[in-house]
Amino acid sequence: MSKTATLSNHEPRTTNHEPPRFVTKISDGEQVDLSLLNEKQLLQLHYDEEICAVSRLLKMAPFSEDRKILLNKGYYLVETIQKWYVPQTGANGASSYSVDLVCRFLKDGSKNNTALYEAGVGSGFSSGQFLKYPGVSVRGCDVVLQPSVIELMRQYPDRITVEENTLYDSLKGLDDESIDIFYADNVFEHMFPDEFPEIMKLLTAKLKHGALLFLFIPNRLCGPHDVSKNFLKMGQRATGFHTMEQSYRDVTECFRCYGIVPAYFTYRTVFKNYGCIKDSSGRLNKFKLCLEGAAKFLPCAVRRNAMELLGLSSYILAKE
Repeated sequence: MSKTATLSNHEPRTTNHEPPRFVTKISDGEQVDLSLLNEKQLLQLHYDEEICAVSRLLKMAPFSEDRKILLNKGYYLVETIQKWYVPQTGANGASSYSVDLVCRFLKDGSKNNTALYEAGVGSGFSSGQFLKYPGVSVRGCDVVLQPSVIELMRQYPDRITVEENTLYDSLKGLDDESIDIFYADNVFEHMFPDEFPEIMKLLTAKLKHGALLFLFIPNRLCGPHDVSKNFLKMGQRATGFHTMEQSYRDVTECFRCYGIVPAYFTYRTVFKNYGCIKDSSGRLNKFKLCLEGAAKFLPCAVRRNAMELLGLSSYILAKE
């Protein structure tokens, strides 16, 4: 795809707030002028470059500097492309409904010195909401640090620290048993299978006894959910950055191995916000596993909405 290509009935974009026009492709090093491409071409470029990046990343050594560098480059590239064809939201990837759920716990807890860690800070939307509670301090990371996050740190210099870093390297800098609440919205599906066990061991060490984890992970049974959803059928394995899309059973059984178990039964209401019921015994979680087993047999046209309403992509877990 040449940067000199011309498209009929398509003029280069010239808005005052447009993202960078030129990007360098990972696949062949060619420079592309994004303003010359239509939405279909931008989507195809996004897909091609993301699966190319993932293919190379999976061949690299776990936690290597080379993998870390390419990961940063890959996310910057696809996020830049995406900004040309996807309208930006205030949350920038984070769901306001998931944030509201965490805030209910922050408000109800009404205790001082709550140490919250956010994996995948994005635009800083979530962290900004959490900081409205005076007793909350935030640590976090993202592989690409956005200007809005830097501004947030200037606004709350003593209460928030966000690194442009991987989750693993960021967690290494924390004291053991220092996290009260861990929040990750659409993050864990981006992890690499060969790094996941070490990340979980490290995360478990950093959590306080009884710490809550709020996780929102797309369910693989109604995926893929990354860019490959535009090219693959429902139920096929994601080929983009979602290298670890999992089912509800996959997640709960895996986390249990690290002493982290379901603490609440989550669900979606007709208004799309989250509800939750305390589930210390785990009985409701077993019910949800049965629901997932039945939901996967639903027609594709209704499966995704049904599984979302059943809360099969949302988790409130606790460290035992």
